[in-house]
Amino acid sequence: MRQRLSIALSVTALLVAVLGATPYAEAHGVVHALFAHNADKVDGLHASKSPRAGRLLPLGANRKFPASVLPIGAAGQAYSTSVASASVPDSAAAIASLDLGAGKYVIWAKGWFQNAGGPGLVTCTLTTGAQLDRADFTLPTSIASAANFVGLHEFGTAGTVELSCSDGGNPVDAVANDVKIAALKVATLTTG
Repeated sequence: MRQRLSIALSVTALLVAVLGATPYAEAHGVVHALFAHNADKVDGLHASKSPRAGRLLPLGANRKFPASVLPIGAAGQAYSTSVASASVPDSAAAIASLDLGAGKYVIWAKGWFQNAGGPGLVTCTLTTGAQLDRADFTLPTSIASAANFVGLHEFGTAGTVELSCSDGGNPVDAVANDVKIAALKVATLTTG
């Protein structure tokens, strides 16, 4: 019985091998089973080794896209400044600033604030002469709070971005920590 089973399996394997390489197999979809119709697509999009409309482009050997396919301004100049710690004044004054040349910029700022005094209001503004963003927040005693700012601005000539803050004085005694201002120069600014 075992010998018959071995012979039957051998004959079946031989038939599959022979019929798989014949026009009969091709007519019945065996070639299509070896390569699916959409195996070269991701979500219906074909891949391409060079930039082409409607095609996916793989990363280069350096794990980055070629600069030629990045949007204008994406490879622009970036600027930043940081302040490790600054006492927040009683009335509005700059705690960090960044000088920039003429041009269009996307600007970010951030910091975290700690209060060694009584609870109170802290107000911070990101400005370029005009206010870009503002945060008003209550800072409880012995609690830290973070604030983030973002804005778009075009300088006709060189200018300065400032993050100005105030804590209004007693009972608040706020300190700004890890304050950073960053700006990315871009070719165009679009607001919505």
